[in-house]
This record gives sequence, C-alpha cells and structure tokens, in this order.
Amino acid sequence: RQLAAARNDLEAQLYRLLPDLQLSPAELHDVAAALPSLSALIEFQRYTPCSPITLDPVTTPRYLAFILMPGASLDVIDLGPAPPLEKAIEEALSATVECFADAVEAWRELSERLLSPLLSQLGGCTSWFLSLDGELHRIPFHCLPLPGHPNHVLAELIQLRLLTSGRDLLDRSGNRRASDAVRPALVVADPAFDHSPAPSSPDSGGQLPRSRDMGSLKVWPPLPGTAREGKELAELLGADLRAGAAATTIAVQQAQHPLVLHIATHGFFLPDQGEAHDRVGQSWLPLQGHDLLANFRGEDPLLRSGLVFAGANHPVANLDDDDGYLTAQEGVQLDLQGTELVTLSACDTGRGDVHTGEGIYGLQRALIVAGARSLLLSLWQVPDEATCEFMVRFYTL
Repeated sequence: RQLAAARNDLEAQLYRLLPDLQLSPAELHDVAAALPSLSALIEFQRYTPCSPITLDPVTTPRYLAFILMPGASLDVIDLGPAPPLEKAIEEALSATVECFADAVEAWRELSERLLSPLLSQLGGCTSWFLSLDGELHRIPFHCLPLPGHPNHVLAELIQLRLLTSGRDLLDRSGNRRASDAVRPALVVADPAFDHSPAPSSPDSGGQLPRSRDMGSLKVWPPLPGTAREGKELAELLGADLRAGAAATTIAVQQAQHPLVLHIATHGFFLPDQGEAHDRVGQSWLPLQGHDLLANFRGEDPLLRSGLVFAGANHPVANLDDDDGYLTAQEGVQLDLQGTELVTLSACDTGRGDVHTGEGIYGLQRALIVAGARSLLLSLWQVPDEATCEFMVRFYTL
C-alpha cells in the first residue's frame, strides 16, 4: 500500500510538471459543438447517493445516463440500482462464455433494461458516442439487440463509438505527428513461444483458444491460425510483418506509432479475487518451474494482464531483457501517438479490473494512455482458426 501511495504521488507530480499531461477544462457547449448532426453522447455514471451532511452512503449504488445532443441539450436518466443491472451483465457474460443456449435471450433482456429508458431521448440519432462506467465496460454494446428490433444487433442500426469521456470528441489533432501519414502498419503474429518443438497439447479440433488453458497446459502452445492471419493481413495492409522468432516483445516496444498495430497471439488476464485464484491461480505455477504470473496476485492489474511473445516458454533463459511477455504496465510505455487502430487478436484482451469512474485497468487502459486512437479487443476466449477468418474479413470490409 505504501508503494502504491508513493506511485500515485509521483504520478500526480508528473501531471503537474508535464505540459502534455495538463488537461484544459472541457465545457459542455464545446463537447456539444463537436457532436456531428444526428448523433448523441451518452455518458454512464455509477455513483452512491450520500447524505449531504455526513457524506455517508444512504442507498445502494445506482447508474445514471447523461445524454448530450448537438444543441447542448442535456438529459439525465436514472437507470436504477446497480446490483440488479450488474447481476444481469454477469449472467449474460457467463452464458456467452459457457456457450449456453439462452445467451442471446440474456443479452436481449439486458438491452431492454439498459437501453429502453434512453430511446425516447435518442429518437432520430443514427450515431451514438458511449462513455461507460463500472461494470458497463464489460458489455459488448455492438452486439446488443436494439430494443424493439430483436433480430438486429445495435451496430447494424446505429453507428457506435466508445469513448473514455466526452472530452475525446474535442479536437485531438495536436496528438498527430507530421510523419503519421507515411508510417506503415505493423503485424506481429505467430510468435515462436518455444524454439524447440512444442509439447503436445489436447486435441482442440482446430479451435484452440488464444489464451492459456490454465487447467491443463504447462507451456504456451503454437497458434497455427495466427501464422495465416499474419501473412494475409500483412499483404492486405501493406504492413511490416514480425513472425516466429521475430515476434518479440522488443519488436512491439520499438515500434514507432504505426498507423495500424495488429497483434495475433495468446493473451492473459489473472483476476485478483480469492475465489478465482483458488480455482485457477495455482495452475499458473508450473510455467517451466517458474511462478512468473502467479506471483502477481494482489499486484497492480496492469501487471496481471498482457500478451505473450516469442520465447515465453523460457522466460528466464531469454537474452536482451526480453522474457517473452508484454504486461499492460509495459504497454503504457509504447509509442502509439497517432496510431489509428490497435487490434489485439487474442483472448481476454479487453478484460481488467473495473475502477468506477476510471475505466478498466488492463490492456485497454494501457493502450489508450500510450496514444492509440481506436482499439479492437476481446472480452472472452476466442478460437484460433475462427478468429483468423474474422480478422481477415474485418480488414477486408
């Protein structure tokens, strides 16, 4: 705790000393003026009502939605107590991860609960800018069915963009560099996790997930789909390709704000919860006899999430201070100012610890701090071959 407090104090000093980190006030009318026509900004907020005298909580936490229109009109909608909404989110996510038949119905019910109260104020808007809070960060909004249109997901009818806050709508051209237009894309794929033949792994029928099967695997297995994905996307994007032994942590760290950064590999997120640790935490221990990740329980969530690169099966033996891992903490230091899109084609890259009012602490936050303008991440495990097909179609369209 003392180290965390010291770090926070140092960060506060940096914000005061560095001009680039000093944010000017964002006025309501400025944000409204930045909204395109037929669009709306929807900022969600989780809060706990408190006594104005004692400041003690008086009821359970609740969610609000602030809807801002281009004409600077602002509506505030009470979405009700947080626990029932958050329970619905957890049930929908669990049903999806477990491939239950009622997963679609769970998302439909959640959409009705969350979006129906907003629709009367959003009539005619074809574009929504969403700023999330609390457990709402865990919702795949693009895939939600729109209330009243059960056969259509939200992204088919509404153009969506997720923001950290309404401030993101303001002119950010100052973050661009003159050389941005000539920077090539970079694709990092198919890392050689072990330069020797990889151990045999359970037959997955071509659907090996792009994160570790913590219950059975002792090393990171190869991902054949990422090899084809990397090659096809490099050709499609005219990108530099780093694959095999060249797909290293250092290759990503040395990249200088590519226009597009696409990484296809294993991803990991280790929850900091006692029950989760009891269930899966011990299975991280036998990583070549090295408890590299299990030791991070109780640590900063930016150390408990990350990506896996070449040499990760022998982290201690690697040279050049490259253990084969890029944690979210290291990702903060990447040079992504002006990078238009970062795609992490791996499992669990959108997960992290949710901090009310501050977003998700994990790879998502790290990449935004590093300067990335748009992100494509995953909220659960993704199968290797199917993800390859999806990514090729995504960039083709």
